[in-house]
Amino acid sequence: MIRQVTVIANNLVDEKSVKRVKQYKQINLFGDTTKEIKKEKIDDKKRQKDRKIQETILELQKKYGNKNVILKASDLEDGSTTKERNNQIGGHHA
Repeated sequence: MIRQVTVIANNLVDEKSVKRVKQYKQINLFGDTTKEIKKEKIDDKKRQKDRKIQETILELQKKYGNKNVILKASDLEDGSTTKERNNQIGGHHA
């Protein structure tokens, strides 16, 4: 049984400031750099898409004032507690 979990975050920076700073990456002389570059571009597009989806969900939740505006299909199954937990404070009864 886990009684306590500690999460620590250090050196956090604003996402916009990271884009302005030039970043360097060490490459592997024996690897395929074109594959790595393609993978980075694909990952970046996926991050942008995921961010857009999250922003849209947050906008809908603010607009309608309800966290249950968008749910996964699994959240509608019997025994799912997501809808009830969304109406609680921090997932607990107030």
